[in-house]
Amino acid sequence: MTILVFGTTYSQENKTTDCNLQEENRVWKMKFEKAESKTERIELIKAKIKTDSIYKQSELKIKTAHSPTIINEHENQYGTECGCKILFVLHYKNRRAIIVNLNEKPELSVVIDKLNPENVAQIWSEFKEEIAGTVYGVAGKCGFVQMKITDRKLRRLIKNVW
Repeated sequence: MTILVFGTTYSQENKTTDCNLQEENRVWKMKFEKAESKTERIELIKAKIKTDSIYKQSELKIKTAHSPTIINEHENQYGTECGCKILFVLHYKNRRAIIVNLNEKPELSVVIDKLNPENVAQIWSEFKEEIAGTVYGVAGKCGFVQMKITDRKLRRLIKNVW
């Protein structure tokens, strides 16, 4: 009995249940597709970018040696792999775009805070794995959202931060 009490009291807690990125993605995609206004979509995008920043890129892995398939996973704060994140891309100049990743460039949070319907001309998205994977490879397998930035000040800010 003492061993049982001691074991349950001092054993490490398993945090694998905190790994719900795929469910968060599914719920977010439904809300995003139901959003009726550009303002609503931009607010959803800003919130998703910030909440996804807790997931870090894990090491890329090759699934098998016979058919090299690269697996792109993200892990939570406990190191548990949780799946992939949705890519968010800002097109700010002709043929110039950046993938928003607050883990690699936390300075981009200033840019994200300034997104609004006046400076985002267009939003387009793709969540089908085959199409998104064709456009962005392994990194885009969970889908992507692209935004075209038209505001001169915001484009300059992106260029300075990037």
